[in-house]
Amino acid sequence: EDGAVIAQPIIPVQKQPNLTRRRIGWNNCTVLRLLQVPGRTFRAWCSTFPSMSSLYQQLRADIITAMKARDSEKSTGLRSADAAIQRVSMDSNVEIDDALVVSTLRKSVKNLKDANVEFAKANRNDLVEKNEQELVWLEAYLPAQITGEKLEGLVAEAIASVGATTKREMGQVMGQLKQHPDAGLIDFGAASKLIQSRLN
Repeated sequence: EDGAVIAQPIIPVQKQPNLTRRRIGWNNCTVLRLLQVPGRTFRAWCSTFPSMSSLYQQLRADIITAMKARDSEKSTGLRSADAAIQRVSMDSNVEIDDALVVSTLRKSVKNLKDANVEFAKANRNDLVEKNEQELVWLEAYLPAQITGEKLEGLVAEAIASVGATTKREMGQVMGQLKQHPDAGLIDFGAASKLIQSRLN
């Protein structure tokens, strides 16, 4: 019919992950599909995500759930976290894996906590409460950090491994800890204090 817009057949496109990586941060797509509509922009999306971070998939699923529930505050908070993750992925030119998601969310959590200190000083309890709620949402995606006796044990092992005895060797100890398989779970702020207390 005159004036009707007819969509062309969906065309499978193989091995073109870069087509969407920069735009939406979805990596390692094995199949892309294009919908061509005369006079309109091409739209592309991934039909499979075999290597996408499971944490990232959960985050995106929760964004959709929040949007469907019309929970604007939660969807906005999670979408901000999503944008931060994509930005780090693009700036570093690395895939979005669980390690990247965790490190990015930890930085977001730290920023929120630092901001709350300043808001509390200014008696902005409304902003403190807002950030506290966002912290609850973000920390739900983070694994528990290594603290307490387990952290003390890792620090002792690292010190012994490099043979450190003075605080001048603290950098070597920290470097040893960062090579540990569970480095992503280590509270390095607490580790730093422990190392200082054990070195002369």
